[in-house]
Amino acid sequence: MKYGGSTMQSQKEPQIIAILNNKQVIINIGKRDGVKSNDKFDIIDSQVKILRDPDTHEILDRFHQFKQQISVIKVELKYSICSSIFNKKENSISKLAMKQYQPI
Repeated sequence: MKYGGSTMQSQKEPQIIAILNNKQVIINIGKRDGVKSNDKFDIIDSQVKILRDPDTHEILDRFHQFKQQISVIKVELKYSICSSIFNKKENSISKLAMKQYQPI
């Protein structure tokens, strides 16, 4: 998870420790770590994605895929409750890409 704010003091890696429902989660950092209401975090997939050229099979890049952005709605001393900022909706580009994508 990546921190999107500018004032967090913690060296601790923010992690999701509980899923409350399809929009809210609890993370393992809070007031003592410098978290404030409305701080933003990006949820990043822990699995490394490999981008390959379909013709040459050359590895073009390795990256962690962005999954969602969350915002702190309630801060406690040791943890924070966060809510998703936007809903992931499938758009026409992703539908087209999934139809054309064939794993190698």
